[in-house]
Amino acid sequence: MANKTLDFTADPYTQPANPGTAQTQPAGTGGAGNDGSYNYDSSNCKYNCKTPPTNGDIGNTGLTGNNGNDGATGLPGPVSTWTLTDVVGDLIINAGGGNGQDGGTGGNGQDGGPGGPAGRLNPTNLSPINNACTAASQGPQGVGGRGGTGGKGGDGGTGANVIIYYNSITGNATTNVSSGKPGNPGTGGPPGAGSTNLGPGDNGATGNPGSVSKINLIPLS
Repeated sequence: MANKTLDFTADPYTQPANPGTAQTQPAGTGGAGNDGSYNYDSSNCKYNCKTPPTNGDIGNTGLTGNNGNDGATGLPGPVSTWTLTDVVGDLIINAGGGNGQDGGTGGNGQDGGPGGPAGRLNPTNLSPINNACTAASQGPQGVGGRGGTGGKGGDGGTGANVIIYYNSITGNATTNVSSGKPGNPGTGGPPGAGSTNLGPGDNGATGNPGSVSKINLIPLS
């Protein structure tokens, strides 16, 4: 006995929504340290350290990554009317709206900026030096920016509305109706690199399911 299956379910999306654009350049450089200074000692005609140079400032904090795009609403289920004559065997009818598109991934947070340059040890090249100042260091890299928020999962598509007219069915008639599922929320983006970072972005919001499909089986006589 041959069975007949009719499918009125909308196709799903094959790709998620676009991710957030990554921050491709680091944040700004930290400020420079103060230069060292010297006093002249007339007793030996040499220079001694007065104020040592200071370390550079920490780099600027990275910006938050861009948000992922929201997923599109699922494709609507078809609105369709069919007429069947005599069905030999079982009749199975499936109907449903399409699943929502997955949200896009959040973009990468911006990398923390380079540390500022160290203050110069002997900015005017004084000579001769008796007691030299201690050299300073470049500042640390800035804090990595927080990752971008993931996109919202797309809502499920509107349900199908199907009317089937038939003359006779020798087997059983089974109807399967479904709602389009919401897409998966986009994952939060990773933080930017840095001495520390502000953490990954939040995942996107959850979409809503689509409306339930309807199937009406109507005998011709």
